[in-house]
Amino acid sequence: MTRKPPPRRLSPHKSSTAGDVTIKDIARHLGLSHATVSRALNDHPATNELTKARVREAALALGYVRNAGAEMMRGASSRLVGLIIPDIQNEFFSAVAKGLAQRCAGQGLHLVLAVSEDDPELERTHVMALREARVAGFVISPSQGCKDATKALLAGLPTVKLIRDVSGLAGGFVGIDDRSGAYAATRHLLALGHTRIAFVGGPEAISTAKDRLAGYLQALTESGVPRDPSYIYLGPPRPGFGEIATAHIMSMTPRPTAVLLGSARLALGAFLALRRMEVPLPGQLSVLSYGDEEGASLGGVTAMALPVADIVNALAEQLFSLIQGKDAQPTSATFPPALLVRSSTGPAPA
Repeated sequence: MTRKPPPRRLSPHKSSTAGDVTIKDIARHLGLSHATVSRALNDHPATNELTKARVREAALALGYVRNAGAEMMRGASSRLVGLIIPDIQNEFFSAVAKGLAQRCAGQGLHLVLAVSEDDPELERTHVMALREARVAGFVISPSQGCKDATKALLAGLPTVKLIRDVSGLAGGFVGIDDRSGAYAATRHLLALGHTRIAFVGGPEAISTAKDRLAGYLQALTESGVPRDPSYIYLGPPRPGFGEIATAHIMSMTPRPTAVLLGSARLALGAFLALRRMEVPLPGQLSVLSYGDEEGASLGGVTAMALPVADIVNALAEQLFSLIQGKDAQPTSATFPPALLVRSSTGPAPA
């Protein structure tokens, strides 16, 4: 009778690279077939849990690393999820990235972050690179000039749009009810007796900025307050524009008694200008920020708190459902922000 060779013993401190350890090495080490080890590593339902545990323990001890490149050559998707956002310094986007990364980890997926800077060509390049990496799905906050080539690259892939929407880009959507949020913010200022209320927001080509402007205008119209185009400032959603717009507001005659800042990044620039000009709040100007970034509460800033947790959960649930392909269809979900009243808003001056 032919004697079966003893299991090969490999040291977990093997001097070669981890990539040298293969499924065949694990199979020889455990005295199992290559097919059994492969099924165990892929969590095949036909393999019993004891065998799966033995294989995983051996794979960890031997330093086995899954060959994702070989799997992708066979047409399989990777365990990566692409997240494309316009601005990593924006605390809302960074908070969503952190929460989504945690949810992905719980599903054995890994989040890959790309920043578009609202540049349509850079955005297309990121999508192409992530497509080449065969990501399992995408979450994207598209630029206002999102290219047709980008839309074509995303077509047919599990995709969820984050807070922004553009025509022709297919997929699910998870966002903020920005119109009602800006409406509530403006109503708060109106209730304090303000009728000269300025608005500083992003360009109308961005869906979120357009909706926030619409909510502001709706509140004015319903209250019988005439719209004054000179009180409306639209531009890049960056601190620099917020600073410039606020300086203009403070130089106007008659000057607005309140301002709604359409994003937390715009608010950051606005407060730089107000601090430089030593404007007392809310004595000379009531200020409300659409976005409650870290430190706003310490500074006493009245703000609309964005529903980050709700958005992360809805993003994750829809994305995982689309990736798993369980008869899932893209859906749309929006969540309202919450008004947090602090000391930066007060009654209008007599």
